[in-house]
Amino acid sequence: MDYENFKSTLLSQLNSNDSKCLKLIENNKEIIKNNFGNKPENHETVHIFVKELNDLIISTDGYLKTISDDSGKEEIVDFIDHDLKNEKSFLSIIKSDLIKKVLGHPLFEVVLKVFVSSYKFLEACKVGSMGIASSLPKSDVSPYLVDKSGRTALMYAAENSIDIVIERYFKDSKVLNVEDKNGETLLFYCARNPNFVKNDIVSNNPFGNGLIHHSDIDVNHVNHNGESVLVYCAKHDIIKPINKFLVSCTEIDPNIIDNDGKTAGMYLVENGHTYELLRLYTRKCNYDYINSKGESVMSILYQKLYTTKDIETYKMYVRTLNVLMKYQCNFNCPVDQDGNTAFMVPMIVKDDDTASFIAENYKQLDLSIKNKYGENGTSLCYKLNNYKHISNLKGTNSTMDFNYRDPKNQNTLLMISAINNPLAAKKLLEIKPDIINEVNAKNENALIIATKVNQANSIDLLLENGIDINHQDDLGNTALHYAMEMQEKVIVDKLMAKNPNVNIKNNMGKTALDYSHEASNNSNLMEIKNKYKNEICDYLTPYVNNYYPDYQLTKEFEKVNKEMYDRVNGISFNFFCSKWELLGLLVFIIFITALVFIG
Repeated sequence: MDYENFKSTLLSQLNSNDSKCLKLIENNKEIIKNNFGNKPENHETVHIFVKELNDLIISTDGYLKTISDDSGKEEIVDFIDHDLKNEKSFLSIIKSDLIKKVLGHPLFEVVLKVFVSSYKFLEACKVGSMGIASSLPKSDVSPYLVDKSGRTALMYAAENSIDIVIERYFKDSKVLNVEDKNGETLLFYCARNPNFVKNDIVSNNPFGNGLIHHSDIDVNHVNHNGESVLVYCAKHDIIKPINKFLVSCTEIDPNIIDNDGKTAGMYLVENGHTYELLRLYTRKCNYDYINSKGESVMSILYQKLYTTKDIETYKMYVRTLNVLMKYQCNFNCPVDQDGNTAFMVPMIVKDDDTASFIAENYKQLDLSIKNKYGENGTSLCYKLNNYKHISNLKGTNSTMDFNYRDPKNQNTLLMISAINNPLAAKKLLEIKPDIINEVNAKNENALIIATKVNQANSIDLLLENGIDINHQDDLGNTALHYAMEMQEKVIVDKLMAKNPNVNIKNNMGKTALDYSHEASNNSNLMEIKNKYKNEICDYLTPYVNNYYPDYQLTKEFEKVNKEMYDRVNGISFNFFCSKWELLGLLVFIIFITALVFIG
């Protein structure tokens, strides 16, 4: 029988309270001496055995006396001083007679000694007694021991800032990465302790730096919620450890996804920590990740940006948007449940400053991506009369959707721009002159539409570009029919100057001249005009939902936008540099100035 078989059999027999274990010991004295003898090479073996035996005792309620988790300091110290005073007193608190006999066996002398010291070590760390904890020799302590809550001595040491005890085990990956019942390791306990980060001066944080950068701890270990310590800190707004230790760790993985489908970056945005989000870029943080719920850094940012009422909070989120632009994150991604992109939403909520900022600075802007209703960046710019966003684009954007058709009425961009923006219509015709005679679902061309809303400038443009003046819609009417019916003399004159066919009859058998004769006796002229105007203006209604109806671009918000978005080439230095970095820069400038002056 080898040692592993012996250990497995012994623990199994103890678990079932089988007295055959005593005979097992007698028959394997050499194995016990070789593995449990008081020799340096046996320390690890003994420590692990003590841990496994302790697990067995806890699982079978083997202790006669225990200390509850909510016991006071005096109660725990008294327990250490009396019940853990020596091996004999320790045996007296064990409920199982069989375990007492095994631990009291002469061959288990070292095991018992380590067991007592380890339990004393655990309780001392729990109560924050640095004196007792640090006085116990490392060789006599099994740091793997856990109490009923699944915590090790080092976890309690972390809670109570007994750094000197933890530093002993910086190269012991086993104890550093032991999990409690929540799957959390020592690092989580350290991060939760406000004293983990002493202050802003790096040299004043040797313990934290040592643990993160020079120990064998797994900085990417995840708990049962799927959270690494970075995700955990970002989620629970524990920012100092991120700033001082985690983002500077080359091994940190910023893209770990927790059970809620969120990354550290998403939580940082949620809590408005722009500086930390910026620094994660150096660790190749994937800001463009989208989870199964459609959530991303960008979507969370927009939800926060357009629901906050506080000016300082708003400013914080605008800064974050600036950061994402600085790194050219994906502004083409959907940010709401309808599939509207990060460029489309600002137009929907009438945040023109942000829309312009994106159009002018995002190099990969895709204007053809459609939401679930068929609208895209191109169509919104035309329907909402935000043509300036497109006209201000740097360079030539090949994603302009010149073939856009309104999902309901099949209106083209030319028809839409003919209603509200003749300049946009002119640019369209310069690029695609062949679209001049396209028609919509009602068989209307752009000339008929412009006539219905009395858009004289658009009519001039369309006539100059050779639009079919005699085209008839589904009712058989030409543009002249409508102009005559509404008695729009200026429009009639413009149309007549192009020699239209005045004898064309509509579906009712009427010519345009017939309407001219009837109009003089028509008392409902204004009603007719409003009818056509409302009908055509409805063409400009985009197929979108505004999920932020309470958002208003107040003067205060507008001022913030201007301040932030004017910094096109980068983020405010004053915001992103720490006070120490700024102080260092100031000293450097003074020093250089002095040298120049002296020279």
